[in-house]
Amino acid sequence: MHFIFGGAYNGKTAYALSQVSGDYTVHTGFIPTTSDTPTIIIRHVEQCIQQAQDEVAEATRIMNALTALCTKYDVIVIGNDISRGVVPLDATQRFQRDCAGRLYQMLVQHATNVTQVWYGIPQTIKGE
Repeated sequence: MHFIFGGAYNGKTAYALSQVSGDYTVHTGFIPTTSDTPTIIIRHVEQCIQQAQDEVAEATRIMNALTALCTKYDVIVIGNDISRGVVPLDATQRFQRDCAGRLYQMLVQHATNVTQVWYGIPQTIKGE
């Protein structure tokens, strides 16, 4: 798995596409269960977060779905940095921020490659 993260409109998808050779599918805001192509790109993984009681359980649910995909496909996950350390006043937004943070920690731990993209410049954090 390759996890790519950074700010909105900073070139994450373009970078992901530059890393793929062969057929791929792009999914935005949801995690598919199957694919007709060997490579799956999941954009806006933070949109997969559903309101729940426990952000750790929700992050684990998403991570389990991604891990299952990795057994059959090459998976590239793209996530937006949704807060840059700002704590939202709204409880729903705070839950999403906290859950995304937990999920991104799991993704970094599980991923073979991790890349941060800011303003079109990729920086390898983990892997090649």
